[in-house]
Amino acid sequence: MKIKYLLGLACLLTCSQISYAQYVTDALRFSQTDNTTSSRFKALGGAQTAVGGDISSLSGNPAGLGLFTKSEISFTPYFGSYGNDGTYLGETRNGNKNQLGISQFGGVFYAPTSKQKGANTSEGILSFNVGIGYNKTNDFNNKIVFGGTNNSSSIADFFADQANGLSSPPPTEAQLKAGYDGYSAGYDLPYTAFENYLIDYNNVNGAWSPSTNLGNKQLNTETRKGYQSEFNVGFGSNYSNKLYFGATLSFTSLKLTSDRVFNETGTIGTNAYDMDFTESTETKGSGFNAKLGLIYKINNAVRIGASYNTPTWYNIQDSYFQNLVNYKNTYNVQIDPYNAEFNLRTPGKITAGFALFANNLGFLTFDADYINYKDIKLSSSATNDASVIAANNKDIQDLYRDAFNIRVGAEGRLSDNFSLRAGYSQLGNPYEDKSNDAYQRKSISGGLGYRKDNFYADATFVNSKYNSYYKAYDLVGLAAPTASIKNTTNAVYLTLGVRF
Repeated sequence: MKIKYLLGLACLLTCSQISYAQYVTDALRFSQTDNTTSSRFKALGGAQTAVGGDISSLSGNPAGLGLFTKSEISFTPYFGSYGNDGTYLGETRNGNKNQLGISQFGGVFYAPTSKQKGANTSEGILSFNVGIGYNKTNDFNNKIVFGGTNNSSSIADFFADQANGLSSPPPTEAQLKAGYDGYSAGYDLPYTAFENYLIDYNNVNGAWSPSTNLGNKQLNTETRKGYQSEFNVGFGSNYSNKLYFGATLSFTSLKLTSDRVFNETGTIGTNAYDMDFTESTETKGSGFNAKLGLIYKINNAVRIGASYNTPTWYNIQDSYFQNLVNYKNTYNVQIDPYNAEFNLRTPGKITAGFALFANNLGFLTFDADYINYKDIKLSSSATNDASVIAANNKDIQDLYRDAFNIRVGAEGRLSDNFSLRAGYSQLGNPYEDKSNDAYQRKSISGGLGYRKDNFYADATFVNSKYNSYYKAYDLVGLAAPTASIKNTTNAVYLTLGVRF
């Protein structure tokens, strides 16, 4: 049965294009991670490369660990509210989802080096600090809702395309049933659509066509949840209070589940129908990467920093399940799931930044990332998946390009104990088509920090927005109905920490 699943996945990817496109989209999604972990640096828009001295350095620029002069442990819970406006066929609907979670926990342990008696204590290697911690790098929670009246097509057109793509010429009714009974790959969904009276075989032209009338009502509801995360072990060292360098080894994981129900109601001839097409996907993976970084103090007012984040090498398991039921007919057969395993290499990232300090009044900091999304690569050891993987890799080369991300932040001291922060960040356009504005997340942030003796608390609010586009289903020879989604996330972070 495993061979059937793999063949079924290949048919699903090459025939329907829905999951085919999803692999390319997911590869981009898994490559756009956030290495900012603490509330303080989230308030600064994530601009941390030249600042250092924060637990975020463990995941961002590990050279920043060298600026610690005490040991420290911290913990960051968060609350996120995810909303979107989905415009489809001239109508707009709203989707909302809330999530409470943990953004980060970990610690940095300060280890000054010993000096011989009489030696200069401000020159040479002054400390070798070690950090260990967990942090989220991506949050997939969302609820996507869109719907409208479709006067151009029906999802039954999609089911008919599935049937017509099974063989050349397309299978007859008897052959479709024989393929289903014989567990042939790809036959289960078209056969279920046929049994639900949604598609018919035309004996004249020898092809399948939808039996539904136009003017149907469509409603898509998809709930997503999941995350990407890292477990980091790293070090940072201080050389003569001028040069700081460090490295981190990161063990990564990801999980994304998606449950989609596409409902369509309308008429078949003079009879009403009410059908649900359900798709459930679970993607899990684990991998690793490394980070290297430097910070140099030009003087007390100016710091510059740079870091390199290697590609992340993932092994990913994907499970896809679909089901179709027409409630006016109640023919319902469980459709076999499709399982696959493949490897994903995300692109590396080069980051440069600088920070300007005004004595004890505060600082301004700026970061820029360079990422080449053409470096994304999929691979698989299963020979049955070779053509599918090759097609996805070609799409990656055709669709994606290199891009720059920018982040800017400022912190000002209000008093000995309180600081005020603000920031902005923007992901660059990853598409060859420069008019495509999807997944170019823009965020504004602000926060307040409190320091008293060896305790600190930082609170931050982040508002993020980006656009995405969602094909309800793909069609052969017809334009696919597409929803335009305006995604908005409002999140509150609170970091509590102690130094010792």
